[in-house]
Amino acid sequence: MAQVHISDELDAELERIAGQLGCAKNEFVEDAITLRIGEHRAASDSHLTEEEIAKLRRGLDQLNRGEIVSGEVIEAKFAAWRKRRAAR
Repeated sequence: MAQVHISDELDAELERIAGQLGCAKNEFVEDAITLRIGEHRAASDSHLTEEEIAKLRRGLDQLNRGEIVSGEVIEAKFAAWRKRRAAR
């Protein structure tokens, strides 16, 4: 397990947002980091269009605002995305 050092102000903000989302702070941070890594990988993948990258960024912005989508909706969107990608 890695340790990350952050400012007290950021720690308090993470605690507040995690509380609003009803999850543990560590869970929220891990999800956010995972999404950011995914965004980085997607941006470096030459097969993604600018529009797809923009959609990923908008999704991260929504997450940062505390707007969450159910896992079922996300799976349906990924399934549709994979189908469109396979049709290319």
